[in-house]
Amino acid sequence: MEKEWCVYGDFLGLRSFGKIIQEQENSVWVRYWEDQQYGNTPWDPSFVKRFDKLEEAVEYYIKHRPPVDIRERDMTDNEIRYFARGKFPSYFTELE
Repeated sequence: MEKEWCVYGDFLGLRSFGKIIQEQENSVWVRYWEDQQYGNTPWDPSFVKRFDKLEEAVEYYIKHRPPVDIRERDMTDNEIRYFARGKFPSYFTELE
């Protein structure tokens, strides 16, 4: 599949990044974690932006993520990059 990495969200903004597993006419099925124990989630294709590489999706997310509630501590850019390694460890193992 071309451009299998993505950021996804809704009318409120970006939610996170993931891997596109399946496409149908009106849905893009996204996996949130490599070892996800529950089913993949369908998203409206108009709320999914595709990328060739996971790093591209992560950097886009960092640049365009919505502000957090002031009661929460925002993740730093490096924490988000580290989080991506935890979500899809084999992707980064293949690069090393």
